[in-house]
Amino acid sequence: MNNIINLLNLENKNIEISKIERDYNAKIKYIHVCTKTSARFCPICNMRMH
Repeated sequence: MNNIINLLNLENKNIEISKIERDYNAKIKYIHVCTKTSARFCPICNMRMH
């Protein structure tokens, strides 16, 4: 999977491939890319955000 991320030149480390779909009739592949959620904290009130 890392080869696909490198091919698309995506440099964000939080990116993951969530799904690969194939359309055999049209010979097309759909690659679904998303970012991983991580907990962050508000700089003003220090509450946890997602």
